[in-house]
Amino acid sequence: MRTVKQLQAALRAKPGKNFDADATRRTKALADLATYGEAALPALDDVLAQLSHGHHEVESHALGVIARLETEIAATQIIARATQPTKRPLAIRALKAVAMHHELFTLPIDLPAMPLFLALRRATPVLIATVGNAKIDDFIRQEAIYALGLLGRDDDDAFAALKRAVSDSSHWVRDRTAYALRYFGTRATTPLRRLLRDGYAGTTAAKSLQLIDAANKANKRNKPKRKKPNKPNKPNKQ
Repeated sequence: MRTVKQLQAALRAKPGKNFDADATRRTKALADLATYGEAALPALDDVLAQLSHGHHEVESHALGVIARLETEIAATQIIARATQPTKRPLAIRALKAVAMHHELFTLPIDLPAMPLFLALRRATPVLIATVGNAKIDDFIRQEAIYALGLLGRDDDDAFAALKRAVSDSSHWVRDRTAYALRYFGTRATTPLRRLLRDGYAGTTAAKSLQLIDAANKANKRNKPKRKKPNKPNKPNKQ
């Protein structure tokens, strides 16, 4: 078994010319790293870097390593990195990835994603600050918006941040906002309708409205009907 430092070196190696072969090597290194559990924490930055590899297996196994870390420690470390300009892109991507995989239930391990997902909801203020900072790269802000839609769906401040993003000067940000608002249900109807007239985000807004409407109809169909109380029998007349 390779040591944590040896596995870190394997993850830091330059990508090979053969994309699939490189992905296989990195997946194996991540799988070995996952067996270290909490002892893999020193390799966190190297693991986060794999979330932008582009190969599903590599990115999924990177999440597997993160999920095997002690939940509170992993969440604290990732959130702290999201406030550091040099490490923000990878941390925001990690927040998005954990939220997305929790939503899709595609983690390639037997551990439940729920504890880490819940712990990372503490990142909502950091995500709100990222979304509202026009000096931050639009691509990072898009990923923060996606994560905010999933992690902050029950948070009023998160919803307010997305409502402000509807008027953002970046069409990329507005389009991603139109996507994220679907997670807020019927209260997102008004800001989404505003985006219908947007030349860039209009199509996404229309799709989000359709999904919200479909979810509402499904909820109404599945809602148990109230049974009418039985009327008391009238006494027979003698």
